[in-house]
Formats: sequence, structure tokens, C-alpha cells
Amino acid sequence: MPSDAYRLSPEAARDRLGVLGFTDPAGALRHVEALTTGVSRTAAIQRTLLPAMLFTFADSPDPDAGLLAYRKVSELLGRTPWYLRLLRDSGPVAQRTAQLLGASRYVADLLSRDPEALQLLADDNELKPRSFETLLTSMTGAAARSVEPVAAVCRRGAYAPAP
Repeated sequence: MPSDAYRLSPEAARDRLGVLGFTDPAGALRHVEALTTGVSRTAAIQRTLLPAMLFTFADSPDPDAGLLAYRKVSELLGRTPWYLRLLRDSGPVAQRTAQLLGASRYVADLLSRDPEALQLLADDNELKPRSFETLLTSMTGAAARSVEPVAAVCRRGAYAPAP
């Protein structure tokens, strides 16, 4: 079957997004269109990823904010060679990303500041809680390597508060 046979009209797509739980289906459709329109490799990969991710966003506490955050992260990282490959090829990373972005605006903000952190979602061992001793050793080591308090607690100063 030609792929056009699977396409929904804009009205049907908005209705489907509304049924999934997006409170602003027209806005969600604009995000989907922005991510998937065109003939680029990036758009083609997004067309593969988004159908499944939309269901994950829909199951989250804030589907609209999750999809918006995903669009922002994708626009920030879409041209980097590892980002879409990671989402497409590394097991549950795309689903984990959608779950986190749909559940926490804080995570979306952190990812926009340190997008490489997404790579942690590919390794199940990185997602396990660390012991108090491990965290203490890590923090003590970071503090010992820096004379600046903000630099000691912030990875490369990326999370430093605004002046």
C-alpha cells in the first residue's frame, strides 16, 4: 500500500491527538508537523519514532508539555550525529525520553542544558540508584577538584544559577 493511504487528514489527526489526551491537539499537531515535515534524514527518522512516542507522551501527566519539550530538544540536537541514532537504535531510549519529558519540566530544562545526558538512558546500570557512599565519594571528588563552589557542584558550570 502506498504510504499516503496511511495518512490522516489534519482534522482526523487533531481528533486522534485529542482522544490520546493532548489538551491542545492543534498545537500537538503543529509540533508533529514541524518534526516530521520534509525529505531530510532527520524528518524520516522522526516519522519513524513519533508514532510510538506519542502514545508514551499521552500516558504521561502532561502530554502537551512533553511533546513541546521533545520538539525543543530535537531542534537543539537534531543535526548532531548521535541524537536520533540513539533514539532509533538504542532499545528503550526513545520511550524513556518521552516518559521523562512528559513527567517533568525540570528534566526538559536539564536536557536542554546538558543534552548528552540522554545517553545515560541507554544504559540500565546508569539508571539504578546509587548508594550513599558512591554519591558522597563522587561529590567529594568534584569538590576537591574545584576552588569555585558553583563549579564544584555544577557539571562544567552548566547548571549555575543566573546572576
